[in-house]
Amino acid sequence: MKRIIVGVSGASGMPLALCLLRHLAALPDVESHLILSPGAHAVLEAECGLAPSALHALANVSHDAACLGAAPASGSW
Repeated sequence: MKRIIVGVSGASGMPLALCLLRHLAALPDVESHLILSPGAHAVLEAECGLAPSALHALANVSHDAACLGAAPASGSW
C-alpha cells in the first residue's frame, strides 16, 4: 500500500485539497495522511465554509502539524 502525505497550508486553493483527498479516498491501494496547518483551518472555513473535520474525514490518518513526534516527521518513515 502506498502512503501519501497531503500537507495543507493556509494558502488559497482549499478546493484543490478537498478534490485531492476525495480522489485518494477512492483508491484502494492508497493510505492518505493529512497534516493541516493552523492557517489551513481558517482558509478552509473562509473559502469552503467547512470545518477541519471535513478534511480529516477524507484522510485515512491525520497528524497534528505541531507534533514533532508524528510518524511523517521521522526520516525513517
